[in-house]
Amino acid sequence: MQKALFFGSFNPIHNAHLAIAEFVVHQNLADEVLFVVSPQSPFKCASELLAKEARLHLVELAVRSSSHLHACAVEFSLPTPSFTAETLHIFRKTYPDTRFSLLLGTDQVSGFRQWKNYKTILKYHPILFYPRSGTEVPDLSEFTNGMLIHAPVIDISATEIRNRIKTNRDVASLLPAAVFQEIQQMKYYR
Repeated sequence: MQKALFFGSFNPIHNAHLAIAEFVVHQNLADEVLFVVSPQSPFKCASELLAKEARLHLVELAVRSSSHLHACAVEFSLPTPSFTAETLHIFRKTYPDTRFSLLLGTDQVSGFRQWKNYKTILKYHPILFYPRSGTEVPDLSEFTNGMLIHAPVIDISATEIRNRIKTNRDVASLLPAAVFQEIQQMKYYR
């Protein structure tokens, strides 16, 4: 079994996240994609984040009709901020017969050496890099088990979505319908 792990704040999850995950499965790069909701990234400000349970619920709503996309709350039981290397160690221990790859945007390449235990990540996990809008194709030569996938480039960012919501601009086309409805009903990001 091959699973791709898509780590992120998902603040909120949006259509670009889903398109990339679907691409990975349809190209047979993984059997499933797990959206690993990070309670607190070491690189992001906690005050900008919706509560972790609310973000997880939005991911669950986004993937509920899919048999190969799943929400994952494994990091909720870990100390914050969460570190990818530690979460990956848990996955390797818990599921020794499953191969886990990472799904990362090309914008993550330049800062990857700052990640905790990044060499261990590279040793055990293939990395699938998807292109990000406004980011040139980076040099991936140090990622011996990394590959650039030709997933669709969709120019959507969670920051843009939050800003649009704050200024009462339309975001319905950027979000899965159930996610949009929940954000509207709960008045998130206002």
